[in-house]
Amino acid sequence: MIRFLERLDGFRLKVLVLLIFIAPFATSFILEHFLSLIPCILCIAERWMHFISFLFAGLFIRYSGGKYSLLVVLMCIGINFGVTVYHIGVEYGIFESSCDDFSIENIYSVSVKCSIAKYFLGVKLTFWNILYCIFEFFTIFLYKSLTIKK
Repeated sequence: MIRFLERLDGFRLKVLVLLIFIAPFATSFILEHFLSLIPCILCIAERWMHFISFLFAGLFIRYSGGKYSLLVVLMCIGINFGVTVYHIGVEYGIFESSCDDFSIENIYSVSVKCSIAKYFLGVKLTFWNILYCIFEFFTIFLYKSLTIKK
């Protein structure tokens, strides 16, 4: 995999990294609007962290490794990871959630509880999100190491 990435020119590598960072946001949009998986408030918070990390990853790539953009990307990934761990705890009943009382009926016609797990391909969406946060973390560092070599 690393050999494949090393053979990409600068533009294609940047596009690939940006696609990796926008993929979870686009996937959640598709799951919500085409597969009718209505998100809870924690899912929406996780989604926004992915979107903000995408924006700052774009700034990081555009301005050739700005340290503040990298810091914000890593903070968003870390916050997203923490929110997802909390969300998993709510689903398993480890944590009590006050967000079950929070209603997003203004946006949707139904109220969604954070404690009810949603599945995609037989795996909880929160587990998918944990894996993707780890993947994004390694992607940004791999990109940084590949661009230093060039």
